[in-house]
Amino acid sequence: MNQTKRNKRSRFFALLIAGALSAASLSAQTQNRTIKGCITDANNKEPLMGATITLDGGKTGAVTDLDKMKAAVASHTTDVLQTLKDNGIDVEWIQIGNETRTGMLWPLGKVSNNNFATDDCLANISTLATRYNCKVMVSEIGMPWDSENAAAMMKKMVDGCKAKPECLGIFYWEPECYGGWNGYSKGAFTSEGKPTEALNAFKN
Repeated sequence: MNQTKRNKRSRFFALLIAGALSAASLSAQTQNRTIKGCITDANNKEPLMGATITLDGGKTGAVTDLDKMKAAVASHTTDVLQTLKDNGIDVEWIQIGNETRTGMLWPLGKVSNNNFATDDCLANISTLATRYNCKVMVSEIGMPWDSENAAAMMKKMVDGCKAKPECLGIFYWEPECYGGWNGYSKGAFTSEGKPTEALNAFKN
């Protein structure tokens, strides 16, 4: 992918996440009143997740928790897609989870680095296909070229995708990079330019 396309996609996801941050607001019920607002950091003014709010002089309170964050992100995503639809823009496909190995909207949305679960990923293909009545594709999958787990991971994912009629396919990104070329370590060629065993999964 060239730098221009990367920049455009980065700006889109930055806009999506920024909007999700602004949408992650607190809603607390107290008697017959609803208190709404966005909790921000005193220093950088960025929204905070996991904060606890208690009303002055009382015990009533609320927490900005993971469920509220997920609801805010889902609502914002729906709003964005609906706006595109209302303006006659047809969205052919939606990419989920790009560059989110460590999660998003920290600290609540943080996950362990590179904790890629193949079983969960394969199961999620069926979940998404059933829920949204559409085909699913696994895109931009990869692992460091010198990882001892790369070949096994790729074989399990490719075989698993082949076994699912609801899966359109799976493609490696960016296999032609070799030995950490230009700082990118997830190619499928060694530093000598020889293909790694990770590509064996695509032989048949």
